[in-house]
Amino acid sequence: MQPVGWWLNHHVPAGKRELNFSQFGAYPAKRAARKLDAIVEEVEHGDMPLRSYAWMHSAARLTAAERKMITTWAAALHDKIQPD
Repeated sequence: MQPVGWWLNHHVPAGKRELNFSQFGAYPAKRAARKLDAIVEEVEHGDMPLRSYAWMHSAARLTAAERKMITTWAAALHDKIQPD
């Protein structure tokens, strides 16, 4: 369905501009730490994955254990990059 294709063609590049894991290792420490903080916040609040994406891709829905695993990983990496 083409409208879905247009929607995806817009959201995928927009998401990569926001956080691109292929380039994450080249981010300055401060930027990487901010992105990791954002990951924790978005996942904890249930804002990621996007509801519209999870609706279309049921496998993308996160369980409580998966949310915990992601937030624990992001917080630990944040501490390695930029300890408080």
